[in-house]
Amino acid sequence: MPHVAGGGLGFFNHRFAQPTRHNGQHEEHLYPGDRFPFTYGESFDPLRKKTDGLLRRTAAEDPRLLPKVMHTQSATEYWQRSGSLVHTDPLGTKDADIPEGVRIYAFGGTQHGPAADPPGRGIADNLLNPADYRPLLRALLDALDAWVSKGTAPPPSVYPRIDHGTLVSWGQKGTGFPALPGVRYPEVIQQPHALDFGPDFESKGIIGIEPPRVLRDYVVKVPRSDAAGNDLGCLLPAEVAVPLGTYTGWNLRRRDAGAEAMIASLAGSYIPLLRTKAEREKVGDPRPSLEERYGSFAEYQKRFAAACSDLVKQGYLLGEDAERLVAGREKVRERFAGLEKK
Repeated sequence: MPHVAGGGLGFFNHRFAQPTRHNGQHEEHLYPGDRFPFTYGESFDPLRKKTDGLLRRTAAEDPRLLPKVMHTQSATEYWQRSGSLVHTDPLGTKDADIPEGVRIYAFGGTQHGPAADPPGRGIADNLLNPADYRPLLRALLDALDAWVSKGTAPPPSVYPRIDHGTLVSWGQKGTGFPALPGVRYPEVIQQPHALDFGPDFESKGIIGIEPPRVLRDYVVKVPRSDAAGNDLGCLLPAEVAVPLGTYTGWNLRRRDAGAEAMIASLAGSYIPLLRTKAEREKVGDPRPSLEERYGSFAEYQKRFAAACSDLVKQGYLLGEDAERLVAGREKVRERFAGLEKK
């Protein structure tokens, strides 16, 4: 159950290997972390002119030894860890074939690790993203256990797809992310290079060209946004499915933190909805307010409970966690104070 690895590989059986290093928007661009193959099934790399897959060797030697895999990742992995390459071809032109023994779950509207709630800003423009995917992980871990021990098939994969129109180019025009007052949209993304480390790297783990030769970039994509800026085509925690704001996998660095407008490392954003229609119209916020979307805390709580119930029925949430999550929504009741559904 690799979690938040994105498209990266561990760097183990190579000379000078350091397994915990990884590629990011700010670091390790020439380090052999995010490299082909990215997919569990076979795919063709037109930049290196080779076919490979993470499970190819095992499948060829003895299919009985193939592991059951649940690959889970947050929305941040699409922006900073080449997450789309796990389920597309290397140039982002089509969806990859996913092997029978693999599930992929993309937790939409989440950051690499959930922020505290209520969140702070740290070095970023926006509040950090508190959306919590850990209850989903708990249910999936139980499902993985049942898959291996009893042969019970786990819930279907959920991830944005090119053929569904939910995995798109990362520019604001491509994602359809709304223009929000005071919110800057990313103008950069982590996109890995195809690197040539020399003829003995793949077969012997020896780097013969350092720094490596850059051939070209692989192509990454990101989830499409709905009208409120939340991710489509993903497995959503209940608080993102029934939102009190916009939850993203990206955030940008503030001017006083340095490297202004670059991506804040492994961080997402939480941009709260305004309370009333009058408040949002005054500042030009296109998103429906709490008043317009829900009207009252009772209506919000009803929809939140229904979202949790759906997740339980589908196998993505445990019943005991659903009860806890619904009870925990009492902490946002004060945001609805004085609102009346019209």
